[in-house]
Amino acid sequence: MNIVVNINGQVIPGTRTSHDAVLIGKKLYFIGGHNYNKATELISDFFYYDLEAGLSDAKLVDLRSQKGINLPYMIWHTANIGGANQDSIFMIGGIGTVELSNNLVYRFDTRTNTTSIPIIQGNIPPRRRYTDSVSYGGKIYIFGGVDRVNIFYNNLDILDTVNLIWNVGNPVNAPLPRYLYTATLVNGVIYYIGGRRKSTVTSNIITYVLMSNIYLYDIVTNTWSFRKVTAGDIPESRVGHSAVLIGNKICIYGGVHNSVPVITSATPTIALFDTNTFIWTTPQLENINTPKLIDTNIPKLAYHTATLIDNIMFVAFGNFTDSTPRVPNKNYYIFNLGQPKIQWFRLAQNDMGNPNANIPNILNTPNPVSNSGNVTKSTTSTTDQQSSSGNPVIIGLSTGLAVIGLGTIVAFTLIYRRKKNQNSATGGEIDSLSASDSSTSGVTLQIPPDTQHSPTPTLAQSQGYSPGQEYSTLPLSQQERFSKDTSNYFPGSETLPS
Repeated sequence: MNIVVNINGQVIPGTRTSHDAVLIGKKLYFIGGHNYNKATELISDFFYYDLEAGLSDAKLVDLRSQKGINLPYMIWHTANIGGANQDSIFMIGGIGTVELSNNLVYRFDTRTNTTSIPIIQGNIPPRRRYTDSVSYGGKIYIFGGVDRVNIFYNNLDILDTVNLIWNVGNPVNAPLPRYLYTATLVNGVIYYIGGRRKSTVTSNIITYVLMSNIYLYDIVTNTWSFRKVTAGDIPESRVGHSAVLIGNKICIYGGVHNSVPVITSATPTIALFDTNTFIWTTPQLENINTPKLIDTNIPKLAYHTATLIDNIMFVAFGNFTDSTPRVPNKNYYIFNLGQPKIQWFRLAQNDMGNPNANIPNILNTPNPVSNSGNVTKSTTSTTDQQSSSGNPVIIGLSTGLAVIGLGTIVAFTLIYRRKKNQNSATGGEIDSLSASDSSTSGVTLQIPPDTQHSPTPTLAQSQGYSPGQEYSTLPLSQQERFSKDTSNYFPGSETLPS
């Protein structure tokens, strides 16, 4: 069992890789994973942190001990939210004792805290590992991966979690067979970044995917496209990294790169990809631990998970990649992506839920609009492409324009009356224009000094990261777009096991 009890009686999770993480509301669920210092187990770790009260008062709940939980040991799977009310977690594929059950999909109901094996119709895909997924409109999209006998896939399989039917996406122009990539949902389009792939469909040569090669799948049109990035600080190719969406930028973190003859940490460790301009940048960073860490460099990790909570990226577990053999990560790392300079700090596991721990209070602190633009996070409950703050923005704009129009009418009325009075006193003579305005026809209006004039309002759209907005109800026109934005990779070995 990877859940352990420390000397203070506080329950903390053990180290792991190859797990997955899903956020629903303010509960961050961790499913499965492998601690390679321990023997293979029969059932999966399954626990969550309740972060409603912040990091200092976080509550850890071990679900394995609860009645109604029956989840076989699984690693290298993918998990995402689904169901009619988007309040279930679907765990798909992977390997482990889960293979013995011949059940490809498990479902966890967050309302009843029970697991079940749904009966799903349609084109049931093969069991695969090393995949990532996104959820959109009640459907989970899974691409690529590798099966137990090392057959590579470039299938796009779609699980309809409402009607419980498997479908297949359009294969035309799909990428070559790929695994260990990240999939990030941006306004109805899935961005596939990094990973490894076959050099050709029939080749046995495996190559790293350049971070300048971005494949896009448009969910609405069911079409693939390819974009080549030519500008910015393009990161090294990598596997075992994570990705989250903040505004209109995809933040990738960690991973390893094959620098012959050794496998090294991919550089830079953190990078931002602007989905509007298609430019990679390397952000500035600031450590805010108190007292300051001796080493203020961000950790180099792979096979971890990264989850966005409001504007905060929560990085958990995985391996350190700058040591041989790989050393498991025992800490959490918190990144505030809502600031132009990204603030981050290290958080020991036994400090989670400890009100006496010296934890910066940033999880529940409102952040200013980030420099990442005004494209909303993909978990916002909206119609496609619209911010959850769209109506307030429209109302604000209408109000601002109404104020300007009213001010203009009042000013015109005041000046007209003044001119009329002056005309009556002077026999109707109109003041001549100044020399600088002599070529201007019409009436010149001047707003009186005591009139409140509002310039065109500044439109600052909210990023839409309000707590509890990570899921909503169907139909799609009112349905949020959820992207798990997390890595779920195998532990420590960058070559495929036999």
